[in-house]
Amino acid sequence: MLNACLFMPHPPLAVPGVGGEAPDTLLESYRRAAEIAKHAKPDIVVVISPHGDSLSGNLSVHTAPRWSYSFDRFGARNVKIDVSICPAFTSELLFELGRAGVNTVIRPGTQVVDQFDHGAAVPLYFVCPEVSANYVLLTPGGHDSAELSSIGAAIRRLCDRIDSRVLILASGDMSHYLSDDGPYGYSADGEIFDKKVCDIFHGDVRDYIKIDRATVQAAGQCAFEPWSIALNAIGGSSAEVKFIGYEAPFGVGYLTAAAILGEQTRTTPDEPVNSADSGAIRVDIDSDALARPLDPYCTLARAAVFNAVCHRREPEYRKLSRLLPSDVHSTVETTRAGAFVSLHKRGNLRGCIGVIEPVHPHLGDTICYCASQAALGDPRFEPVDTSELFELDINIDVLGEPESIDSIQMLDVRRYGVIVTHGRRRGLLLPDIEGVDTPEYQVEIALNKAGISPNAPYTMERFEVVRHLTYAQ
Repeated sequence: MLNACLFMPHPPLAVPGVGGEAPDTLLESYRRAAEIAKHAKPDIVVVISPHGDSLSGNLSVHTAPRWSYSFDRFGARNVKIDVSICPAFTSELLFELGRAGVNTVIRPGTQVVDQFDHGAAVPLYFVCPEVSANYVLLTPGGHDSAELSSIGAAIRRLCDRIDSRVLILASGDMSHYLSDDGPYGYSADGEIFDKKVCDIFHGDVRDYIKIDRATVQAAGQCAFEPWSIALNAIGGSSAEVKFIGYEAPFGVGYLTAAAILGEQTRTTPDEPVNSADSGAIRVDIDSDALARPLDPYCTLARAAVFNAVCHRREPEYRKLSRLLPSDVHSTVETTRAGAFVSLHKRGNLRGCIGVIEPVHPHLGDTICYCASQAALGDPRFEPVDTSELFELDINIDVLGEPESIDSIQMLDVRRYGVIVTHGRRRGLLLPDIEGVDTPEYQVEIALNKAGISPNAPYTMERFEVVRHLTYAQ
């Protein structure tokens, strides 16, 4: 659930060891914002920075296991930020963004050392010591109002369907044109913009994203996109807005504020804040589909696929399990069963791997293993590429206890799968497969998969499955 949003500036001089001296009022604003983060007790912090590695028109999503930053370039050689990226939230957010039609760029790898994103690093210097959380890093790349609304709504939809506590940290500086003596000079447009924004944060904060783009561009600021995304994530919820402080000591405006949400402020998926350059804008991307509940088992498998493809290694269940509701979490950790995970792309099979009998400590581990192997280890297909992730449909079949049968007439292709065994060879075919209409054909396919001759003395078992599809039935 979304618990709070912080709106924070990012002047490097606020960090000890960087040349210059930050005003006490600015440091006090950081201290108060960090205190709010501490009381929010987030499990996940979503950082939205304007200065990360970006591509025009795309939202950049960092998927590396860790994110590091050194303030060396500002002269503070011993000051570093190092945080763990939350693989579960990141992968599922990519799914939400994909089904909302948002263009995204995945930044994979085993490590990201971003020497340029002080937009994330400066606020994190103050927030990280106060929280025990994993992180998600996003960088917008130039979006219109509809896209900002979609991004914010995607974040909120995900927050609304997980039990983990989420804090959004939206980084941005106000106008850079506030003093002739400043690094960027003076423009009246900048002063007008900053006064308008300060007034908004003392009133209805959602009016921020209704500021017309000409005013935004003339102000020479870098807060509009990150803060608009955060405000769209708040959506129609009631929030307690705290104006923490504003100053412009070096010709650049620094505003700090927070929005604190109550425990019972979840919104419906189609309830983003209306953003408008001229009038209200709502994004209409198959709203019926966006409102449909997602199957949590497939959510776990999808996270495993995303992380396996991005990092080319088997993901760990314990790092992905925070996506599961508490009741499902308990079920998968107390269940041992065989399972198969199937990947489809545009209706065609893209990979399928499973285990007939339980070989892992619990079903959660089994699903993660089978999902990652279906993406990378099915010998019939090339490994799934990151460019394919948004096109995959994922199904899971959890196998019931097999029972021996002595007649093919005891099979029902819609209800039962079949296992055939001859010596050390075993073949399995799941039930209710398109194009498999008779028990004879079902057994024939299973024999072929196992390399068993139809004339061999094989045995048969049947089993039922619990089938999980992307959208809960």
